[in-house]
Amino acid sequence: MKWKLLFYLSFCVSTIFADGPEIRCVENPLLDEEIKIQVVGLKPKQVILIEASWIDGDRVQWTSEGVFQANSSGIVEIAKQAPLTGNYQGVDSMGLFWSMEMHHVVPVSEAETDPCSAYCFPNELRVFDGKKLIAMKTIYRCFKNEQVEKISVREKGLVGSLFLPSIEQPMPVVIVLTGAKGGMQTETAALIASHGFPAFALAYSGLEDLPPSIQNVPLEYFETAFAWIENHPKLNGKIYLHGTSRGAELALILGSFFPEKIHKIVAVAPSSVVLSSNSWLYHNEPILPAAPYFIDLNNDSLSLEDSRENPRSIRIHRERGLVLDRERFDEAAIPVERIDCPILLITGGADQQGPCTTYANLILERLEKYDSKIARDHLDFPGAGHLISQPYLPRSNIYCSEGRWMNYGGTPKDDERASRESWKRTLEFFNE
Repeated sequence: MKWKLLFYLSFCVSTIFADGPEIRCVENPLLDEEIKIQVVGLKPKQVILIEASWIDGDRVQWTSEGVFQANSSGIVEIAKQAPLTGNYQGVDSMGLFWSMEMHHVVPVSEAETDPCSAYCFPNELRVFDGKKLIAMKTIYRCFKNEQVEKISVREKGLVGSLFLPSIEQPMPVVIVLTGAKGGMQTETAALIASHGFPAFALAYSGLEDLPPSIQNVPLEYFETAFAWIENHPKLNGKIYLHGTSRGAELALILGSFFPEKIHKIVAVAPSSVVLSSNSWLYHNEPILPAAPYFIDLNNDSLSLEDSRENPRSIRIHRERGLVLDRERFDEAAIPVERIDCPILLITGGADQQGPCTTYANLILERLEKYDSKIARDHLDFPGAGHLISQPYLPRSNIYCSEGRWMNYGGTPKDDERASRESWKRTLEFFNE
């Protein structure tokens, strides 16, 4: 899912109602920064409804709400009190943000981009006393801080965006690899850079002259990227990889085929095998055969649906490949024993795009089998699905992609917990 967001508001400050309540909080935090919201100026013990909303890059509006009661001083502090009712339960300062639900598509005229706020997006907060609007404020949450410079890269066939924080000496760079939809995962790269690490959002399909999909992607392309990085004056040549879904598969492949180039790998929702035929080429040949994928036409009607009521789940087909044809499955295994750097694997046990927890365990078993000495860590979240990313973002377990409704598994609450813990660990991992 793309988090490049569109604006539908023409102001970026708190709207003050005469002699009325006021919403107080930081106005321009980083996306992964905890926000402590207060509503002040209420009557003692007054009950209010707080509504949060935003519009995503597909013009879909997301909203959440919570009913809160002010204390004896007329203050509501979301970080210290649970809603009486609402989209989430318990005390959670960011509950209104991650618990938002999809509603409807808004007209283009209401979702125009604000050219002054690249890599920031608005969350509108509204406070109601009954049906009366008594306060509102727009918080601009940002993937990129002002100290980070974005540099478009179009050299030697490379398509990417380099995000450089203000640094005094050359540093390692994190190459950010997106999943099956292709393009660049610029928001993740920008956020990593905002935490002090140079990050390179590198496209490998779906843009410009690159392959339109993950078919016949040459590994030589990444060798070109490695050489470009090694010659960049702000980078010290050490390369870390952050891959999600098919990008995680690719990260493990690059670590296996070019172990001398890669110094750390974070693989979110990884695969232990090549998932589709002719995805990755080296010297014009497929690097490995694809893992088997079985569809039972007599019993898989629901998993093959493309409706919102019955979104497509492909996990079962991949699991059958592992169980019914283990020999072919093993032939497709990524040779992770060649990796010569620390790896961090992140999975959700309820992922419906693939058995990623099983894949991660197979990766660890293969490393053990070949007596690998590399440091490895596996964070598995049993209730989470495929969409483990940055924290405090709304997410649904179903999405429509190219006309198909897909089931990603998990629940918003479990995905949020997984995202909080894994993102914190990811940043620690890059800093170790």
